Amino acid sequence: SSPPCPSVVDSMFEFDTRIAVAIGVGIVTLLAHRAAKARKGRAVKKHPQDEQPDHPCLAPGNGNPVFAGVRVVEVATVIAAPGCARIMADLGAEVVKVENGGGDMWRKFFLEFEEGLVGHGSLFELSNIGKSSVCIQWDTPEGLSRLKQLLSQADVLVTNVLQPSLVKAGLDYETLRSEFPHLVYAQCTAW
Repeated sequence: SSPPCPSVVDSMFEFDTRIAVAIGVGIVTLLAHRAAKARKGRAVKKHPQDEQPDHPCLAPGNGNPVFAGVRVVEVATVIAAPGCARIMADLGAEVVKVENGGGDMWRKFFLEFEEGLVGHGSLFELSNIGKSSVCIQWDTPEGLSRLKQLLSQADVLVTNVLQPSLVKAGLDYETLRSEFPHLVYAQCTAW
């Protein structure tokens, strides 16, 4: 028997990927809401989308965005993890992007080809609209302390930092799980 033609294999992969993404988003949504409810003493900040009842990202029922009241800390660069956190921001989450030193390297990517833009290019903007940003050198004791302060108030951590760097800094899942049991840990890497 001959192997399936490439278009059938591509379609199967595309379908499986969409199912995996949908299941993943559903699980993260449930866990994030559970973490937000468990965290006490924090007033839920009203999201600007609350004023737009016809917004397509609103959940059925009371009309709030799906991730309203969920606080996300993103420690990531380039596309995959920032894109994940951007979708969460689009769906109502409060997202804080933590950047090292001079900022995400993606800020200046292709900037030389975009006339009139200063500071960051449209590729960076694509993955980071709707987020607040803070520079923290989390590889120093002071910076790590500031980052952990953010994590103590967060429901979700989204990262794409390589595992050895996370372990060295004490930001790997096993370490953070004991310090922040409420935190949903989402690691998006390209490998």
